[in-house]
Amino acid sequence: MTKLKITLITILTLSIILSGIGFYLNNLAFEASRIQPILEEKFLGKITEIGNYSDKDYYTKQDPEIILIEYNFIHPVLSIILNDCVPLSQYTTYKPKNECDSFTIITFHLERTGILTWKVLDFYEGSILKTTIDKTRNLIKNNDIANLPREIDGQSIGVHNKFNSKQVEQVKKDQEQKDRMEAFKKLPKEERVKICQDDLAKNIQYYEEQINNPKIGVDYVSPA
Repeated sequence: MTKLKITLITILTLSIILSGIGFYLNNLAFEASRIQPILEEKFLGKITEIGNYSDKDYYTKQDPEIILIEYNFIHPVLSIILNDCVPLSQYTTYKPKNECDSFTIITFHLERTGILTWKVLDFYEGSILKTTIDKTRNLIKNNDIANLPREIDGQSIGVHNKFNSKQVEQVKKDQEQKDRMEAFKKLPKEERVKICQDDLAKNIQYYEEQINNPKIGVDYVSPA
């Protein structure tokens, strides 16, 4: 009888320990500090179908905040809230998160691949306007933004269409042009003048060749 009691107590103790370890590991997996790098690796520093997130510094300034939407052991859903009141240029005014009235929401559908590992099945971008950070947290906390109505208590809610591959390529080209312009602005004045002069000479030469090309003719190219 004593052996049976010892066996039962041992089994019960092991069950409690294993359950506790499982609970601990599962909650550890859902910690934002572990989830956030997985989500950000999918889009941060890149141009994807949900937009241009190549500027890591700007993303950081938007004060990203992870919200667990759906606690699901295999397929959880999480969102990142970003402060929209962070200027992209000197002509807009910065507002901290608690004073802002517009937020970008990036939602991720995950699939568990291990105790502490995940993969991203799908992700998309939306926005909540005419709101506060507290209202935004409450809305997002238990709701996938895609399933919310377009307006709640005066708040405007929207999910943006994903870019197709052609649009993604255009955004990449636009970003490359912007990067070249930023690099150009940092050059010494003498180098910038020389580049402009070289470009002007090339353009003049090109149009002169077109004007003098009998296959094209002057009717198609303005001498101006």
